[in-house]
Amino acid sequence: MSISVVSFVILALLGSWLPQVFSVRVFSNIAQSTRQCNERCGNISIPYPFYVNSRSCGVDGFILQCNNNTVRIEVNKLYYNVLSFSADGIIIDPLRSSCSKNLKGFNVKGMKNYAISISNFVQFSDCKNTTGCLLKCNIPMQSSNEQCLFDKTCCYPLLNGTIWHPGDYDFAHFARLQCQSFISWVLTPTSIRLDAEYGLKLEWGIMGTCDDIRCDPNAVCANAVALKGVRCTCKDGYQGDGFHEGTGCVRGTVLGDFFIFVLVAKVSVSID
Repeated sequence: MSISVVSFVILALLGSWLPQVFSVRVFSNIAQSTRQCNERCGNISIPYPFYVNSRSCGVDGFILQCNNNTVRIEVNKLYYNVLSFSADGIIIDPLRSSCSKNLKGFNVKGMKNYAISISNFVQFSDCKNTTGCLLKCNIPMQSSNEQCLFDKTCCYPLLNGTIWHPGDYDFAHFARLQCQSFISWVLTPTSIRLDAEYGLKLEWGIMGTCDDIRCDPNAVCANAVALKGVRCTCKDGYQGDGFHEGTGCVRGTVLGDFFIFVLVAKVSVSID
């Protein structure tokens, strides 16, 4: 068996498993919005509870900015481009500008509806030392930011939980190592593969309890992991935002596996 360009992920989280095949699995979203708002930024549909124009189309704390067909989110007075949405998170580009020194300025302190997700696999760069790092790595990024790879790197899967803990609002330990920058991948394990998507995932949740939200009949209410909050999640075999006020949930189909590198560089690792 051979080790692929994302084998660092497998080695870090799955031990002896080694990846062999890369692919992108793209699902068709056949959900048709039943809400009148239909929030959009250019050709990008904004899922509930997020909104860009009308507060009545979303929930307080989930406002986004639409700038020249680019969705952005404000994180403590700094704006980051949104790469994609998921059922439990919003994935952003941690680099506000090319190869920026972004570590010290990033934190989600005071953002009640968001937390840094444990699904992130983070690479810190230009570190003075690597105490606590699980392994060093030099990852060939499949995105326009591949020139931002530096020496003295430190990789750390947040799921490990020994240094960084769920609920931490920044990467203070790695700042103390005098690291300057970071980039990230979002890990999504399945039964036979591990998806790695470029970007930093912020988990989101609506403050309150399941009694405070209204889910689609084909969705369930779920508690957030890294913050106190809840959200609606479609059941297996269904797609949508899960909310009665949003698109709800409809059955989805797989269109196929192929590579896409437009806004998000995403690969899947198959394990035999």
